Amino acid sequence: MNIICKNCQAKLKIPDEKIPRGKTTIFKCPKCKSNVSLNPDPISDDTRLNLPDQELGFEETEENFDHYERPFDFIEEDVKIALVCETDSDIFKKIENVLAVKEYHVIRAKNIRHALAGIRFQPFDVIVLNEKFNGENPDLNCLLERLESMEMSVRRKIFVVLISDRFRTMNNMTALSKSVNLIINTKDIDQFEKILFRKITAKDTFYRIYNEALKVSGTL
Repeated sequence: MNIICKNCQAKLKIPDEKIPRGKTTIFKCPKCKSNVSLNPDPISDDTRLNLPDQELGFEETEENFDHYERPFDFIEEDVKIALVCETDSDIFKKIENVLAVKEYHVIRAKNIRHALAGIRFQPFDVIVLNEKFNGENPDLNCLLERLESMEMSVRRKIFVVLISDRFRTMNNMTALSKSVNLIINTKDIDQFEKILFRKITAKDTFYRIYNEALKVSGTL
């Protein structure tokens, strides 16, 4: 669904499948910060009485509205989106600066629950995840498990970077075993930009050739 902010006329895009049925939701426009209200499929009062609480949507008040509880963000058309799951402020700032220069809309996950809610409703181009974001045990990261369980047609559209202090940077075998696209050791975080976008370019080239081959074979 395409939406236009009535205040500044910014064009915003929301995937149709991400819009909650019968829910009125209030968001701030990313450009002018004015409130934008959306209720694409109103529910009658009789129907509303028969719905469970979790189907009734959010309250229409800013006071009760948590940014990370939003089912989706209003993002301008053709804007790339990145989710960063990193608790270290210095590391996060370096990652954010790199992504901002490349014109990514950066969303910082407050905790693992917010991150899981984000990937459920928002199509991300890049996800940067510290393997200890879910706690001190890096082998019990439920966000990684969720990414592994995604349908391949969805997962391959996301470039996932794992930040680690135990694996070496660009360890391809470990990246494969963790179902991520790239591993960057915390000691190499200053090389984040150079490493990340070289790998993203390689991935885009591979899938462009892959998709062209599928079209030729008639399977796409």
